Formats: sequence, C-alpha cells, structure tokens
Amino acid sequence: MAARYHYQPIRTEQEQRLQRLLSTNKKTVILAAAIVIALLVVYTTSTTITGFATRIGTLEQQIKTTQDTLTKTALEKETCVSTVDQATKAKDKAVADLAGCQTTMASSQSELSSCRDARKTLEENNRQLTSMSQTCQQERITYLQKLETEVTAKNSIIRNTIRAVCCSFSDIQTNMNKTWGLTNTNAVTCSGNHTVQCGTGETDF
Repeated sequence: MAARYHYQPIRTEQEQRLQRLLSTNKKTVILAAAIVIALLVVYTTSTTITGFATRIGTLEQQIKTTQDTLTKTALEKETCVSTVDQATKAKDKAVADLAGCQTTMASSQSELSSCRDARKTLEENNRQLTSMSQTCQQERITYLQKLETEVTAKNSIIRNTIRAVCCSFSDIQTNMNKTWGLTNTNAVTCSGNHTVQCGTGETDF
C-alpha cells in the first residue's frame, strides 16, 4: 500500500505567537469583537436615527408650510367667495337696474311718441287758428271799414236832416246855433245835448 501524505503548512514564528495569543485570550478577543460590533451597531443606529430625525424635522417643516399654504388658500378662498358674492349681487342689481331702465325707456319712448303726436296736433290746430285769425282779422277790417262808411253816411244824413228839421230860413241866414238830440229810436229832436250851426250845417255829432 502506498503511504498517505498529509500536508501540514509550516507556520512562521509570528503566526505561531498569534495563534498562542488567540488561544490564551480567546474570550478577550471575542469580547473585543463584540464591543466593536456593538459600537458599529450603535453608530449605525445613531446615524440612522439622526437621519430619521432630520427627515422628520424636514417633514414637519413641510407639513407646517403646507398647513400655512392651506390656511392662506382658505383665506383666499373666503375672500374670493366674498368677492364673487358681491360681484353676483352687483350683477343682479345691474340687471334689475337695466330692466328698470329699459322699462323707463320704453315708457319714455311711449310718452315721447304721445308728446310728438300731441305736438303735431297742436301745430295743426295752431295753423288752423292762425288761418282763422287771419280770416277773422280780414273780416274785422272789412266790417270796420263798412261800419265807418255807414257811420259817415249816417252822420251825414243826420247832419243834413238836423239842419232841415231844426233850423229855419232865418236861422240859416243868421248862422244861429240850435240844440238837438236823438231819441232811443234814433229819431231827431230839436232839443238835446248836441248843437248844430245852421249857417254851415256843422254839428258836434
């Protein structure tokens, strides 16, 4: 049978010392390793907690900022709603005013149309009255002229009649003044408030 070969590495002196040290202080090494691991865990946990605290602080700040924004938005919403409400009321008032204005305008237009019709009627009546006045004035002038002619003729007749009725031949020759008058029936009487100059026939009538 062939002989078995067992490989056994040759350790240096330093390795041997380390081996002996580890064998002698095995518990101490394990404890040190545990402490190192614990420190690593504490450091990692502390770093994690610090980061988490920082994130919480940032999140709280974001929440506060968001809350402030929401509060501001709510106030702006209330202001906007109030403004919209006022604008709506103003619009409703404007619509009512417009309707009233349109009604007033329609009434005014109707009144204006009636006024124009009345003006046309008045102008037509004025033209008719002017024409009638001109006709009446012309008739009045004609009447006055006719009356004056008739009065002149009547007075002439009266004067001639008075001289013939109330003056004698001697009165005419001596230019006597005689009194005379008219009755209610325009009849000549040789007494009254008027006088006649028998020589010329002139009278105060």
